[in-house]
Amino acid sequence: MLMDLFFFRKYSVRSKVVLKNFVISGFVKVAGIVLSFATLPITLKYLSRDEYGVWLTIYSMMAWLTYFDGGLGSGLRNRIGEAMAKKEVSKIQSYISTSYFILLCTIAILIPCFYLFNLWFSWSDFLGVSDKYTHGFNNVILTIFVLFCLQFVFKLIDNILIADQKSGEADMLNIVGSASSLLTFYLLSSRFEGSLLLLGTIFIGLPFIVNLVYSLFLFFTRYRDVRPSLRLVNLSYYKDLMTLGSKFFIIQMTSLVTLGFTNVLILKTLGSGDVVVYNIAYKYFSITLLFFSIVTNSLYGSLNESYFKGDINWIKGAIKNAKVLRTLIILGIAVMVASSKVVYSLWIGPSIQVPWSVSILLGSYFAIIIWVSVYATFISSIGKVKLASYVGILNALTYFPLAIGLANYFVIQGLIIAQILLVASGLYWLPMQYRKLTNLNAEGVWNK
Repeated sequence: MLMDLFFFRKYSVRSKVVLKNFVISGFVKVAGIVLSFATLPITLKYLSRDEYGVWLTIYSMMAWLTYFDGGLGSGLRNRIGEAMAKKEVSKIQSYISTSYFILLCTIAILIPCFYLFNLWFSWSDFLGVSDKYTHGFNNVILTIFVLFCLQFVFKLIDNILIADQKSGEADMLNIVGSASSLLTFYLLSSRFEGSLLLLGTIFIGLPFIVNLVYSLFLFFTRYRDVRPSLRLVNLSYYKDLMTLGSKFFIIQMTSLVTLGFTNVLILKTLGSGDVVVYNIAYKYFSITLLFFSIVTNSLYGSLNESYFKGDINWIKGAIKNAKVLRTLIILGIAVMVASSKVVYSLWIGPSIQVPWSVSILLGSYFAIIIWVSVYATFISSIGKVKLASYVGILNALTYFPLAIGLANYFVIQGLIIAQILLVASGLYWLPMQYRKLTNLNAEGVWNK
C-alpha cells in the first residue's frame, strides 16, 4: 500500500529509485525549511530592515546569473538522461566536458566585462539605495557577482545528479551548502558590524566551495568514467545541447522577468520595507513548493527514462498519484493562509506586519504553481517545451505594463495579482499538452 501511495509499482527498479530519492529529498527539504526560517530572524538581527531589503534585492539580481548558461544545464540534464537510457557512456562524457568548457569560457568573459562596467555604473543610484549604505556598495556588488559566477558553473553537478536519477543527493548537496553558510554566519555575525559584503561572501561563497569539492570527489570516484576532459570537448555537441537548452533558456529568462524583477519593482516603486514584507510572505508560502518539489525532482529522471523507453503506463500511474499529493499540499496552503498571522508573529515578532491580503494572494499564487507543476515536470523532463517558451515570451511582454498598472491601484498586492494572472494560463494548456503527449497524439507545437 505504501508503494502504491507514492506512485511506485511493486518490483519496479525505477520505482524503487524514485522512492529512495523521495525519502532523501523529504528529509532534506524539511531541513532546508528549518534553515530558511532560521536564517531570516538571524539576518534581521544583523542588518536593519532597510539593509535586509537591499540584500534581498541584490541577491535576486545576482540569481539572474543562473540563467546565463543559456539553458545549457537543462539541456545537459535531458541529453544525459537520454544517453544513459541508451548506455552511451562516451557521449555522456563529451556532453559533460563540453558543458563545463562552455560555462568556464562564459564566466571568463563575463567577469572582466562586469568589472569594467562596475567602474562607472552607480548601483546605489539605480536601486535607489539610501546614502548611508552607498559606501563601497559597488565593491559589494562585484564580489557577489564573481562568487555567483563561480557558483553557477559548479552547480552543473546538480543537473548531472538529477539526470542520473539521484535528485535526493543533489538536494543533500544544496542543504550542506546552506547549513554551512548559516552556521558560519551565526558564528561570525556577533564579531562584525552589519556588512552586506560579509553576508554575501558567506551565503554565496560557501555553497560554491561545497559544490566544487563535491564535484571533484564525484569525478574522481563514481563518475570517473565520465570525468570532464579538455580533449573530449566537442563543440558540435554544443549545438545539440543548445537546440534543446535554448528553449529552456527562454522559459528561464521569462521567469526571470516575472519573478526576478519583482523585488526591483517593489524597491523602486514602494521602498525596501515592502521588499521585506513581500519576501517574508513569499518565503512562508514557498514551503509548499519546496515540499512538492520532493515529488517532481524525484520523478524527473525517471519520467525521462520511461518516455524514451516507451513505458507510458508508468508515466500515467506516476502522474495520477502525484496529483493526490498535490491536492493535499493545496489544502495545506489554505490552512497556512488561515494561520499566517500567528505564524508571522511567532517567527519574526510584531515589528513587521504582513497584510492579510498579501498572504491570501501569495497562497493562491503558489496553489496554481503547484497545480500545474505536475504536468510541467513531465513536459520538461522529455524536452517538449517549445509551447512553454512561447507562453513565457508572451508573459514577459505582458508582465511590466500589467504589474506597474496594477501596482498603481493596489500597491504590493497589484504586483502579486499580475503574477497570478500570468501563471493562470498554465491551468489550460499544460494539462492539455500532457494528455496529448501521453496519448501519443501530440502534433505540431504540442510535440516540440
